[in-house]
Amino acid sequence: MADALDYAGLVSARICHDIVNPLGAIGNGLELLMMETRSVGPELALMQDSFRSADAKVRFLRVAFGHHDAAEQMQIREAIAIAHAAFADSRVLLDWAAPEGGGDATVDRARVRAIFLALQCVQTALPFGGECRVAALAGSGDGLAGSGDGRRAWRISGHSDRLRIDAALWDMLGTGRMAAAPNPAQIHFLLLAEHQARWPVGLHLRHGDGSVTLEL
Repeated sequence: MADALDYAGLVSARICHDIVNPLGAIGNGLELLMMETRSVGPELALMQDSFRSADAKVRFLRVAFGHHDAAEQMQIREAIAIAHAAFADSRVLLDWAAPEGGGDATVDRARVRAIFLALQCVQTALPFGGECRVAALAGSGDGLAGSGDGRRAWRISGHSDRLRIDAALWDMLGTGRMAAAPNPAQIHFLLLAEHQARWPVGLHLRHGDGSVTLEL
């Protein structure tokens, strides 16, 4: 029988799947309006921006919260594009580039899921804006090490002069234990802690002096 995390992933995947189709129809309708309109007014521009933002966030959350099979792979280039689109209207500047010549390579979808959840955790610590960087660790084959080989492969770091660390949430990532259930806006901390507990790569965390770093 599927456990609680699998149920959550399946429900999230279903919700995202059912939303993606009507969003696509809205996007197609907006394209037709753009083709028939000589000048784009503020109303149409607002609709287009809202569609792009909603579409980007749903695709990001589908990976971060959705169900995945252990053998699923994902192109690094696709993962980076999804993340950049989701952070496009954020106060946090995302720096994540494909390794030279390795953009078409694939990585475990489980690893991408962990990166996306970690990005959300770092974003939570940067409520006033800042910079977030994703980089492959040295010796990890540009981040292509599989989740099952026991090696950490990625570093996700955030930097801000106004870093806000909720000790209880970040301690949960380090220990896997929580004093109280997080609220919906913090659920990514719990999901990342539970996700990493399932994989031999574990998670390394440190924060202080205006920065926070996770390695997974």
